[in-house]
Amino acid sequence: MARVEAAPDEVEIPPHQTQLRLATGAIALVLVVAAIVLVTRHQRVRPSVPAFCAQMTASRDLTRVLATGDADQITRAVQQLDRAVAVAPSDIATSARVLATYADGLVSALHRGGDTESALAAAVRRQEPQIPRVETASHQVAAWVKASCGLTLPT
Repeated sequence: MARVEAAPDEVEIPPHQTQLRLATGAIALVLVVAAIVLVTRHQRVRPSVPAFCAQMTASRDLTRVLATGDADQITRAVQQLDRAVAVAPSDIATSARVLATYADGLVSALHRGGDTESALAAAVRRQEPQIPRVETASHQVAAWVKASCGLTLPT
């Protein structure tokens, strides 16, 4: 075995101990990352009025984006609405879910290809039977958000 000369003020560490320390450090790092992933996976954002109000504030431009946005803007706006549904209090969750399901159908159509206007028009035609329910849900969510969050949403 080759001997490494140590400087007078350094302690000589054999190569196998260096490798052992590196391996131990790598294992410790993997364990810490795994623990973080497990903990964050099992943490669920709880429904609450403040959380829903914050998400709806971020989603307030959904109507405008659906009317004028490109596929990427629409996708991001609908993802924001999906985040709002995840924290919706029980008294508005069903109506919020109706809106999100309809909007998710629009996004699915956008990902099938074609230009944005044609894809949205086709999706609206496909989902036409749901429109009265979606309009009712939209008015319910808008009224709830105005009363609970002080935010006026377009309907």
